[in-house]
Amino acid sequence: MPELCPVEEVKAILKIDGEDHDFDLHHLVQAASDVVIRYLDTRAAEVMGLDENGQLTAESVVPEAVRRAVAIVVGDLLEAADAPKRVPGGLPYQAEMLLYRYADPPLA
Repeated sequence: MPELCPVEEVKAILKIDGEDHDFDLHHLVQAASDVVIRYLDTRAAEVMGLDENGQLTAESVVPEAVRRAVAIVVGDLLEAADAPKRVPGGLPYQAEMLLYRYADPPLA
């Protein structure tokens, strides 16, 4: 699974210091990237230039809105277990707002 946003960028966006949680963050970024790709559905390859195996290539460009959405999903996954959650399959509102125009079918 491709990492649509580098861990260092996620840490900067979420204001996470140090390297203590890099291993966990790496896996959360992969999981969040998977969530975003599934949300974009068939348009994911077109939006980011994924190859036939669903991987990023040297020519791939992940839009900033997509990278931010991944960071928002990671932040949501890091929240306390007792935090209010949305319905299963729902993205954080801010992430969905960023991804909405890329969705399949395009809705805007």
